[in-house]
Amino acid sequence: MVEEEKLDSEHVVEFRATTNRPGFVVYRVTDGDGTRADMSQSWSHEARVKNLDGVFLKVKSLSGGDADAEVSCQILVDGQVWGSDSGSGRGAFSKCLLRG
Repeated sequence: MVEEEKLDSEHVVEFRATTNRPGFVVYRVTDGDGTRADMSQSWSHEARVKNLDGVFLKVKSLSGGDADAEVSCQILVDGQVWGSDSGSGRGAFSKCLLRG
């Protein structure tokens, strides 16, 4: 019963991303295609969702050949970190994926 109530509850999902080079994020909060946003340095987005399955955030550096590129991503659910990742080097990439 508690698990069912938890799944039916609305959650605040916060996406956070950082990069030291220009880059972009792709994220999804509901069923369907992801949304893309360009970024430089830091980016965040907040959404209210009931179903956490398939929520994701991907961060990609557009640094090309820069070996010192760094990116990171983090997804928080109701203020707690549920996923984090980082990447560095040429074509730096990070991803966070939730499964409710």
